[in-house]
Amino acid sequence: MEPQSSQSPDSAPAQIVAAVDVGANALRMVIAEVFPDGRIEVLERLQRAVRLGQDTFRRGRLGGQSMRAAIGVLRDFRRLLDLYKVEKIRAVATSAVREAGNGETFLDRVFMATRLQVEAIDPSEESRLTVSAVRQAVGNSLGVNERHTLIVDVGGGSTLLTMLENGEISTSQSLRLGSIRLRETLSTSDEPPRRSAVLLRQHISNTLSVLENVAPLGLIDSFVAVGGDARFAAREIGAATAESNDLAVIEAADFDKLVAGCVRHTSEELSKLHGLPFADAETLNPALLVYQVLLKRTQADKIIVSHVSMRDGLLLD
Repeated sequence: MEPQSSQSPDSAPAQIVAAVDVGANALRMVIAEVFPDGRIEVLERLQRAVRLGQDTFRRGRLGGQSMRAAIGVLRDFRRLLDLYKVEKIRAVATSAVREAGNGETFLDRVFMATRLQVEAIDPSEESRLTVSAVRQAVGNSLGVNERHTLIVDVGGGSTLLTMLENGEISTSQSLRLGSIRLRETLSTSDEPPRRSAVLLRQHISNTLSVLENVAPLGLIDSFVAVGGDARFAAREIGAATAESNDLAVIEAADFDKLVAGCVRHTSEELSKLHGLPFADAETLNPALLVYQVLLKRTQADKIIVSHVSMRDGLLLD
């Protein structure tokens, strides 16, 4: 988001902008100041758990209760946007709304209740926004722009894979391997933890096997992970990098140990052990397993975790 002004860069004021993300397992908003020199200073980051994807991935439609909850959260977001006098807003919805048979009806209701024009974006736009944010954060740190790099974003409804060759996008794929979708389609919440992990690994591996012809993962030697569950792993076992505060590095062997420890536990146990909200604990194991299975199909020996998200890409637009 670039400020439009006839003033010189030195005298032009900062512009207040916002990004709203209506996701499969939460609604998120970032409010920031964008300065004429391109600097971005975040003023607010908000997240509210609403499982829009739970009904979409199970029945193909958004449920009435989750729609009402989401609209209530967006009303709260609207009040904060008005308080900050935000000048430019971009609001987007991803897989849960995009795939729902009543998604357009929901977006119409959102606009009537909040005056927020929410756009259901396709996977290629999700990927573009995420890659834009990662590029800004990573730069040429750790040789990412000089290698075969895979950027992985595990969300609630889908996993976005973007392959870079020497810093340029070569392939982008959206897989139905989101953490909530996996729980709903495989009904793993009713299984013992270890059995659940076996079912998840098998399903993830089967899905990735179809991908090899269009996205040769065996060529990848640099693995960048984006998303809340990757940030959890970075907090637990990651090492800070000298290049950027927005990056952390996790050795593959350490990541395997973390996953092995987590998949032994139920969501309730993970919530208590790690101090996580229950909604985050529920999606942790499916997401960690997606990252792990993908990593093992590459040549990379570590995970680079970027703390940015698609919302940062929205702010940069």
